[in-house]
Amino acid sequence: VEFLGSRDDVPELMKGTLALVVASRTEGFGLAAVEAMSQGCVVIGNDTTGMKEQFDIGKDFTGDEIGLRYSGISQLTQALHLAASENVDFLAMRQRARLTVLNKYQVAKMVGSIEDFYLKVLNR
Repeated sequence: VEFLGSRDDVPELMKGTLALVVASRTEGFGLAAVEAMSQGCVVIGNDTTGMKEQFDIGKDFTGDEIGLRYSGISQLTQALHLAASENVDFLAMRQRARLTVLNKYQVAKMVGSIEDFYLKVLNR
């Protein structure tokens, strides 16, 4: 683990990392996870609230996991060991995660979904 302080080159950093840990107990949407997945970075996420929802959406969309889920310190430790292992290839997981982000979280698509929701509410 290396603490780098405030940076403005986050996408480039994510491309070269083994994994991003999203350890929030109550993650909302999890934009950092989406940014990491779009850069091909493996995401290790606390399997709760918004992070769980993102993992579930990705699994439903692609048919398999798009990140490493954990619940508790021992599972986080296992996920970190797995991510650092030279014997595990995460290429397919990275591709599924990126495909999910590109198809589910494009800005124009998200704006359109929000607008559609508001129109439905207003028309009721």
